[in-house]
Amino acid sequence: MGEIILDRRQSIRFPFEAKAILCFAGAVYSAVTRDLSSKGAFLVTDLAAPVSTEVELTLDVHDGLSPIEISGRVVRVTFGSESPRGLGIEFDEVEAKVAQRIVAATRQS
Repeated sequence: MGEIILDRRQSIRFPFEAKAILCFAGAVYSAVTRDLSSKGAFLVTDLAAPVSTEVELTLDVHDGLSPIEISGRVVRVTFGSESPRGLGIEFDEVEAKVAQRIVAATRQS
């Protein structure tokens, strides 16, 4: 398993690559997660949404079930020479079943 990421976040994020559909400001974008937890994710993308932007995500966590749909907000934006470029998303309230799916998927990767 890869490096576990822990800093100011409320939960441990695990390296996890998943296709993501990101919706905000009336538009739909494709992205890929770099890491994921039951509380949030980092999406690799060239998009630059302002911090606090409300977003809707659809995530395929490779568990054979339908994709997870979850709402959240942008808490971090990396761009320019920062690598990787992308958006840190903090999820809004997460149902226990959804949190369990996310944790199980990240532990199997």
